[in-house]
Order: sequence, then C-alpha cells, then structure tokens
Amino acid sequence: MTILEALPARIDSLHEQIVQLRSELTAEFSAVRAEGQALGDQMRSAVHAHDDQLRTEMRDQGVQLRTEMQAQGDQLRTEMRDQDVQLRTEMQAQGDQLRTEMRDQGVQLRTEMQAQGDQLRTEMRDQGVQLRTEMQAQGDQLRTEMRDQGIQLRTEMQAQGNQLRTEMRDQGVQLRAEMQAQGDQLRVEMREQGGQLRVEIREGDEATRTLMRMLHEDLVVRIRTLQHG
Repeated sequence: MTILEALPARIDSLHEQIVQLRSELTAEFSAVRAEGQALGDQMRSAVHAHDDQLRTEMRDQGVQLRTEMQAQGDQLRTEMRDQDVQLRTEMQAQGDQLRTEMRDQGVQLRTEMQAQGDQLRTEMRDQGVQLRTEMQAQGDQLRTEMRDQGIQLRTEMQAQGNQLRTEMRDQGVQLRAEMQAQGDQLRVEMREQGGQLRVEIREGDEATRTLMRMLHEDLVVRIRTLQHG
C-alpha cells in the first residue's frame, strides 16, 4: 500500500481525533461555565441573605428604640401628671386649712369682742389690724414658697427633658454610624468577590486559548508531517 493510498485513512483517523478533541473541549467548557454560574449564584444568594438579615436587624433595632423612647416619654408624662396633681392637692389642702383656721379665729375673735363690750373694741381693732398684717405676711410667704416650688419643679422637668433628648440624639447618631459601617463593609466584600471571580474567569479563558493554540499547532505539525511523509 502506497503513502497516497494510506493518506485518506490517516486523514479520517485525524478527523476523528479532532472531533473527539472538540467534544472534550466542549464538555470542559460547559463544565467550567456551569461551575462559574453555580459559584455566581451561590455568591448572589449569600449576599442577598446577608443583606436581608442586616435589614431585619436594623428594622428590629429601630422598632425597639421607638418602643423604649415611647415608654420613657409615657413614664415622664405620667410622673409630671402625678406631680402636678399632688402639688394642686397640697395647695388646695393648705388653702382649706388656712381658711378653716381664719374662720375659727374670726368666730373666736367676735365672741370675745362681744363678751368684753365697748371697752375692748379699741383693743380688738388693734388686734384685728395686727392679725390682718400677720395673715397677709403668711399669705405672701405661702405664695412665695409655692412659686419657688413651681420654679424648681419646672427646672427639674426641663433638665430631665434635655437629658432625655441628648440620650435619644446620641443613640440615633450611634445607630446611623453602625448602619453606615456595615453597609461599607458589605460593599467592600462584594467588590473583592467580584474582582476575584473576574480574575478566575480570565485565567480560565487564557488557559483554554493556550490549549487551543497548542492543539492547533500540533495539528498543523501532524498534517505537514503527513504531507511530507
């Protein structure tokens, strides 16, 4: 058998090898794409899950903070209301007691004045003037004390309100800082994973091109060998 007669058989055999090589390369490419797609899906699922968990935690913390703020506000209003009611009750009790004492002293004074007669009217007038002066002094002192207590109560309430606002503002600033730090960290991790995935895909493509070139060069060498053989 001459070389020319054996050449078609060799070409057919070479063609079968090329077809088989293409099938293997196609299968390898499909496997690489499937692995890359599965890895990408897995990364996306992990990112979505982490993002959902972060939103849920932020929402829960916001709800808890609002609940605590509302509870503190309700407690402060209740204490203010109770103190106001107590202050009014004490003022009313003192006023009633003062009126009762004045009424009793007036009745007693009239009885003594009527019993002593005309001789004691002058003394009773003097005592009445003195009594009115003392009563006015006591009333002024009572008003001053009540005014001082009201001012002190308003000052304490204002200080507590300012402290509560400061704490709420500090907690809000801290919560925003934590949310921003977590968001920045999530973006950095996503960028790093995306860059790493691109590098791996690029390296796989480069290796595939190198293998294809080597196979093509080997095929050209074999064809030349067969032609010159």
